[in-house]
Amino acid sequence: MAQAARRVETSEHGYSGRLLLRMPPDLHAAVAKQAEEASVSLNQLITGAVAASVGWAAPDAPPKRQQRRTAVVPRALAFALAVNVAVVLVAGAAAIALLIAAR
Repeated sequence: MAQAARRVETSEHGYSGRLLLRMPPDLHAAVAKQAEEASVSLNQLITGAVAASVGWAAPDAPPKRQQRRTAVVPRALAFALAVNVAVVLVAGAAAIALLIAAR
């Protein structure tokens, strides 16, 4: 049996901002788990997903967090590797010099 929709006060555009959404129980569980892992409400998660799918952002939405730059890590790693190679070469040269001097 179809359930009659309740009339809700609407804004000047004719939309109340309320939406009844039906989904399979397994999907509901998966979405609820994702919301819990993200530490947001189920409503926030679904609203964000719908807004992103239509390219809309709320005027009062907080700015997106910038992701941490990871380009620094490869440069630091390359520098550390170069220093390590230099130290090994110097140690090797010193060892050879000591072997030659010990003869």
